[in-house]
Amino acid sequence: MLRQFVETQTSDASNSQQQKDELDEIRAELRKAEQAITAAEELETLLEKARSDVKELEAQAVRKETEIVHAKDQLRASAEQSSQEIANLQDRLREAVRKG
Repeated sequence: MLRQFVETQTSDASNSQQQKDELDEIRAELRKAEQAITAAEELETLLEKARSDVKELEAQAVRKETEIVHAKDQLRASAEQSSQEIANLQDRLREAVRKG
């Protein structure tokens, strides 16, 4: 009877330790899952920030492109005006040379 009691207690203790070990494993897996969720949330936040940055960079690119087009137009107009002024000066020079 004492032997059976000791065996039962030993078996119960063994089962109890096994349950504790399993519970510890489950807790460890839960911690890993929580860390993975946290990392995923951080990545999602970074992705949202990156998307926002891309939109801002695209807007800046559009503004710069507009500035470049405007600068080209100004240069073209200035070149045309300079060409016209040169042509007028050439005409005046020819006229002056002709008149002597």
